[in-house]
Amino acid sequence: MSYQILFFNKSVQKEIEAWPIGINASFVRITEQIEISGPNLGLPYTRPFGDGLFEIRAKGAE
Repeated sequence: MSYQILFFNKSVQKEIEAWPIGINASFVRITEQIEISGPNLGLPYTRPFGDGLFEIRAKGAE
């Protein structure tokens, strides 16, 4: 099964795109893996909130 990343709205997407380059690159790598494997990648990449929601734990040198 393949997954799709959807943003809540355009302002959320723009805010994420404005993150520092290292954090943004980490976010992109994690979301690409989510599209292939699903959201439950586990720590240190994702953490479940409950009710099917997951926190994406993007990190960078910044």
